[in-house]
Amino acid sequence: MDNEMKTNDKWLEIESEFWERNKDRTKAIDSEYRPMYESLVAKLRTFSKTKQLDEYQYEDELRKAEEIIDDIASALKAYWKDAPTHRIWCYPKARWLGRSDNWTHSSPVDADWLGTATAKYLQNSWMQLNKIDWYIINAFVFDELAGFSEEIMLGQVFGRINWAYVFAGRRADKTIIYKFIFSKVKFVLKWLLLPTIGILLYYLDFLKAANWVFVVYAVYIVYQVILFPKRFFLSKELKKQYDKAQGKLELLTQIYLSSNVVTINPTQLRSLMADAEKKGLPLMPVVYSILDRAIQRDPAIMTVVR
Repeated sequence: MDNEMKTNDKWLEIESEFWERNKDRTKAIDSEYRPMYESLVAKLRTFSKTKQLDEYQYEDELRKAEEIIDDIASALKAYWKDAPTHRIWCYPKARWLGRSDNWTHSSPVDADWLGTATAKYLQNSWMQLNKIDWYIINAFVFDELAGFSEEIMLGQVFGRINWAYVFAGRRADKTIIYKFIFSKVKFVLKWLLLPTIGILLYYLDFLKAANWVFVVYAVYIVYQVILFPKRFFLSKELKKQYDKAQGKLELLTQIYLSSNVVTINPTQLRSLMADAEKKGLPLMPVVYSILDRAIQRDPAIMTVVR
């Protein structure tokens, strides 16, 4: 009994040091770290009693968990501008896609870093919390959605650069304005520039030069007529590519919306992800590992308290 009390006192001392190290993250009323740390400490106590860990092993496990959570949180907000210290995730909405004001990348997530941190998290099964699982799933899915949306907006999916999106600073809302400007400039350069120059030269009595400009313009029109069938088929092919890309984007959006709720059906979500993989949109393997583990606990429900 005395040994148990001593061990408990040691644990309390170790936990006190842990809370002191993390006071900046946990002092806010709406801190996302505090409830997660409280749950992890409670789980570690149960795990330590089952495995009969001494105070040194207990401290090692707590520090290891602290480092893993720190890595996961850092990866989740790697590109999040001015991320609050007490926040772990920014809960992005699908409508935020193409709006770089919120982060400095296509999404706030560093997927490689998160993949490494998640692998360590999965190796320590006692740490399992639905909230941590939810953060990881949500982040990977949104990162894939944001990345693919960025590829569409940039034109990478179609093998051409969307300069309107580039000049708009990768802002979807501003792209519309630049597209309008570029379409008008293109029309002027394509159809109005040469005849305008020819007319100007004609009125300035440079008749020979004006005639040559009109000849060049006539040849250009013939060239455009000859190329019309090719452009027509290319536009049809581009439309097919666009529809295919939109279908993939809609599927990813559906997966994200299914993962961005407080009660997830892990079996249904995994099925949607398998459909995405068949269409060339594979998610990180660790996501499947988390879902498989959740399905073992309950195939229909994974509840998350925000």
